[in-house]
Amino acid sequence: MRLTPEQQAIIQSARDLPKAGVLKIQAAAGSGKTFILLQIAQALPHASFLYLAFNRSIVEEMHNKATKNMTVKTTHALAYSHILTQDYPDMQPRKEYTAFEIGEILENRNYHYIAHVRQILYDFCNSSLEGFSARLGEGYQDAQKIYMMMKRGEIPFTHAFYLKEYQLLSPAQRRLDYDYVLLDEAQDTNEVTLDIFLQMPCRKILVGDEHQSIYGFRGAFNALSNINTAHKHMLTHCFRTPQCYLDKAIFFLNRFKDLPQNVRIVSQIPQSSDCATSAILTRTNAKIVEIIAKNASDTLHIIKNPDEIFAMILSLKALQEGNKAHITAPHLQYLKKFKNLDEVQQYAEDTNEPELKYSIFVLNQYGKDIVHLYKKAKKLYQNKEGTALLTTHTAKGLEFDRVTIEDDFSNLYEQHHKLFGQGRISNVAFQKFYEEINLYYVAITRTKKQLIDKSQNDFFYKMSL
Repeated sequence: MRLTPEQQAIIQSARDLPKAGVLKIQAAAGSGKTFILLQIAQALPHASFLYLAFNRSIVEEMHNKATKNMTVKTTHALAYSHILTQDYPDMQPRKEYTAFEIGEILENRNYHYIAHVRQILYDFCNSSLEGFSARLGEGYQDAQKIYMMMKRGEIPFTHAFYLKEYQLLSPAQRRLDYDYVLLDEAQDTNEVTLDIFLQMPCRKILVGDEHQSIYGFRGAFNALSNINTAHKHMLTHCFRTPQCYLDKAIFFLNRFKDLPQNVRIVSQIPQSSDCATSAILTRTNAKIVEIIAKNASDTLHIIKNPDEIFAMILSLKALQEGNKAHITAPHLQYLKKFKNLDEVQQYAEDTNEPELKYSIFVLNQYGKDIVHLYKKAKKLYQNKEGTALLTTHTAKGLEFDRVTIEDDFSNLYEQHHKLFGQGRISNVAFQKFYEEINLYYVAITRTKKQLIDKSQNDFFYKMSL
């Protein structure tokens, strides 16, 4: 395959990058982010490369493509192999502690306060901070107490804990010897990962698309906008999506984002009507459950394991019916401590836990039919043919000939009007709105040939033409 002038310039910059220099690549959707990293490694066969990604599925796919001079890992795997084998050889990490579990450890049932403690602990583990301090806010001492209990091995530690412990090591303690480190999907990294990346004493290359940053709810942020370097390039040629749909995606970026200059993406493929693969993209899991409930055929293929979608819902149903023995998922055992669903609902309000509130909503919506819907979802999950049904977050990195965007996406015009009609906008509200724009942009740019848009944004776009 002949490289574009943009790609050739990036490879030359990688060759010329000074020791400990940083090369930043802003890559449009479908422009070949992973491809350019592979081309760099191939062009420098005598150099050693460490390829890092946050997502395990990306790493698994990369293993099949990697050149011989590349080591492929998630940042968590990098930390896991060092921290656990060195300091905790007999320990197994677990998921993040719930507010209920932290409340039990601290013997405190004030869940408004405990939710704040939990957030401080989460924020610290995902930050570049070297220690807890009062500037983290009220409750930081209790958050530090939980952290130190994990460090001493008194309670099981989380995945975020051992990544943080790895970040606190010096580069010499990590004993990594590579010529280059590559950070893929840099728009969805977090502070702790970025700090690990930047501390590495070698040449560093990060690539991503700032307009595909959609994981702020997990503590991720756009590393591309947080790094200043003289070595930077853009990839503006898209090899996936036809220009007519790119124009639509770009319209919303330019219309609703405060950008220094208009986004420019040029498609390299023609529009086609020959579709072999198709997908329905939703904004939420709740919409997936609704589609399953309404769909009478077996032509759908659910991408995400229904156990992940329904585990908490079914556990809440078991609690509602007094069958606590049916709550079997290890990370949901804390639900057995509640007397009834009303107590859980109050706890969900006090702690503002989105997954729990969503699960209660779905259970109330479908009630006695939820078990039937779960079984139906299991069959559709095993069906490897037909139209894929998945959230846009799950669709990240995937592509389909025909994409249908469902009607649960935010009305960007309406949301923009409400936000900017309020006068001063908080940074949190601003970032959440940007993520809604990004999510819609990601959904549009999953298509290779055809797009069907059921969202209200489609009407606004057509009226603006």
